[in-house]
Amino acid sequence: MSDLGVEIPFADLLILQKKMVRLCNLAGKPVIVATQMLDSMQRNPRPTRAEVTDVGNAVLDGADCVMLSGESANGNYPVVAAKTMQTIVAMADDALDSRRGYSNIGQRRAEMYDAISKNATTLESICSAAVQMASQTDADIIIAISRKGSTVKSLAKFRPNVPIMAFVPTPSIGRRLILHRGVYPIVMSQTATDDEHERVVEAVRTAKEIGWLKPNHRVVVVDAELWGLESTKVKTKANCIKIFTV
Repeated sequence: MSDLGVEIPFADLLILQKKMVRLCNLAGKPVIVATQMLDSMQRNPRPTRAEVTDVGNAVLDGADCVMLSGESANGNYPVVAAKTMQTIVAMADDALDSRRGYSNIGQRRAEMYDAISKNATTLESICSAAVQMASQTDADIIIAISRKGSTVKSLAKFRPNVPIMAFVPTPSIGRRLILHRGVYPIVMSQTATDDEHERVVEAVRTAKEIGWLKPNHRVVVVDAELWGLESTKVKTKANCIKIFTV
């Protein structure tokens, strides 16, 4: 946001940054807060208290990503700076997920649900319901099976308090999705199949193999995009939400 400070009075940055992050959250767009977040670590191995607060508040406000610039590009402590930012982000994320003394994320989620009008798309309705189900059933993870990434983006918009394991058909889609908060893309060619059951079985099997799903874990599976074989030109909506215990 320091680049923005060149264009507007510096005293306005606080409110405008929060406003922009909030609007991006409500629109379901990934938002990155960057530049001078740990600026002193270009020269020193420890951040200032103000910098720690800056990074942590960006996460609490709803930023999907926080980013280093000079600290890692030409600073004296690039690795230490990256690990420091990781530690701060992890602590802020933990505060959000456990809801200890911080209710802003719940208020933001409520705003998003309220913003879904009667004109909401089918996908938005399904994904908002899936996130609420994950919270109400105390699920451990959400598995999203997505051909183009739309389902994953919509799920991330509603800020679930559990990770979203996103199964996508290509690395390029996965790279685009990784900017969204809480999304962990996995490339799986079987997502291209038009068989709903086969997609779900393969996703769950893969999640078990890599250790994301363990015995007694509760999982919400969402499969809500347009599917069909190109050769047949027949497209169908999956509209699928499954909840089960491993």
